[in-house]
Amino acid sequence: MHMRCFRALNLGATLIEIIIVGAILALVMAVVIFVLGTSSKQSQKVDRGQAAHHEAHRFLTVLRQDLRSTVQFKLRDNTLDLALPNLQKFNSDSLEYNSVTYIWSNNFIERISESPKSTRKYKLQPRDEGAVLLSIKNQGDQTVSCSIKVTNIDGSEVVNIQELISMDGLER
Repeated sequence: MHMRCFRALNLGATLIEIIIVGAILALVMAVVIFVLGTSSKQSQKVDRGQAAHHEAHRFLTVLRQDLRSTVQFKLRDNTLDLALPNLQKFNSDSLEYNSVTYIWSNNFIERISESPKSTRKYKLQPRDEGAVLLSIKNQGDQTVSCSIKVTNIDGSEVVNIQELISMDGLER
């Protein structure tokens, strides 16, 4: 008599195989989530840096215009007072002046004008996540140096701009 061996067809997977595949999938998903999270944080950091750069250049443009047309200025620790000609109220007999004051602290710069429409606040660093250092110094003979440095909370530099600005309208 011949004995026949029947081998059962194994069409399914064992429990251990399913657990191993699940663990591999979980590991792959964890790596993907980590990479996406890291790239998102880097993207936000770059966006904040670009926003700070843009705001610093906006501020410098306005400051440059004010300094070039000022007839008087007074520089103190964190304050710059300017007297700008009011060209809208110009007549041949006299010229009126508008007072403009720049005030700066750890994370903002403010331009205060007699005209509320001209008052602006420049916020160079969101949510106190670092420091904004503004330095304005009189270089003598109608020239002012302006330096803006914005750093992250970890001390890394986001913006570093230095510029010499000529005060063409300054009374001697």
